[in-house]
Amino acid sequence: MEFFIAKRLARFNTGSFSSIIIRIAILAVAISVAILILTASIVEGFQSNITKKIFGYWGHIQILHYTSDRALEGIPIMNDPILKDTILGHKNVKSIHPFAQKAGILKTKEGIDGIILKGVDHTFDWTYIEQSLDKGSVLTFTDSVPTRGILISRSIANRLNIKINDAVLVFFVKGTSVNTIYRKMKIAGIYHTGLEEYDRLFCFVDLRHIQKLNGWNDNQVAGYEVFLKDVNRLDASTEKVEESMPYMYRALSLKEIFPNIFDWINLTITNKYIVVILVTLVAAFNMVTVLLILILERTKMVGLLKALGANDWAVQKVFLYHAFLIIAIGMILGNILGIGLSLLQEHFHLIKLPEEAYYMDHVPILINYFNILLINTGVIFMINMILIIPSLIIKRITPIKAIRFD
Repeated sequence: MEFFIAKRLARFNTGSFSSIIIRIAILAVAISVAILILTASIVEGFQSNITKKIFGYWGHIQILHYTSDRALEGIPIMNDPILKDTILGHKNVKSIHPFAQKAGILKTKEGIDGIILKGVDHTFDWTYIEQSLDKGSVLTFTDSVPTRGILISRSIANRLNIKINDAVLVFFVKGTSVNTIYRKMKIAGIYHTGLEEYDRLFCFVDLRHIQKLNGWNDNQVAGYEVFLKDVNRLDASTEKVEESMPYMYRALSLKEIFPNIFDWINLTITNKYIVVILVTLVAAFNMVTVLLILILERTKMVGLLKALGANDWAVQKVFLYHAFLIIAIGMILGNILGIGLSLLQEHFHLIKLPEEAYYMDHVPILINYFNILLINTGVIFMINMILIIPSLIIKRITPIKAIRFD
């Protein structure tokens, strides 16, 4: 009975003052839901894009010498096939690759620039870098001699006016000597990840160059990069990898190596929850106002229902159902608006960002339909729970006073 009356009220409410308020309430709920969906999609997009870039660049876990402080050259460890097989034996480990680093100076006809060479071998997973390639190709390796190719970033290429297949010189300081040594290399490819802090420094070369420049043998590397299948199990996987290594090695997750970036990501997640709570409360209090107006406008009906024998809760349910119908219409429109705007941004990148500040040139979007379901469920539950409080005013309305109410 209560739901039937609520539907009749909603259908034949046109022309009254409350009809204008209801339209405003529907619009407010729609905008609130759209904002919540956009907020969740943008935060998810930021988190996914930045972590994908960082992990694609460095792997999920790095294995280093116990006393290494991640200095450029680091303290070498053995490139041990048995250790690699042990680590690969963990269920969540996808791959493991040795690496080494060395600082140098890149010289061209246009000028010079400080860089860091990152040495990798034939086992390196180029998937992420290939997705970030502007021109050229990734490095190709041969068994006989180290490749002379070098992969540089767009940032370095623009600063020094370098093109594909250009020959460049890379100079290095040899130990404590004032003398320098150099290597002549050829630009194999130009990449762009958007991580400007790293793009302007790092170039990829054959690992064997770094080993020779550091005076290491063929079995010495600076460390390993470990890639995982499920990044959500990063902390647990780091502990398991740590437990399976010799005492002189240590495993560090990327969260430990770059805490500032992950703290920033966590801050955006915190902001998401704050926005969700505030916007939901605004929508709820807007509906409180609407419900009070509906009750006051239908005071005579309240009195008549009570006179006919309806108890307070039955009358409350009439108005709560009416409010629920308003919320439902607003939420349907809000979902269409929120998901629609998210899809537009995802496919057409309408809103741009300064890449040097945000590591990407547009507002990222990741539509998570499970999150959208949670948002809709949470909004409906919270608003309806809050609406029970103003509906209690019905208990103070007596049939005699209500029927005579003008």
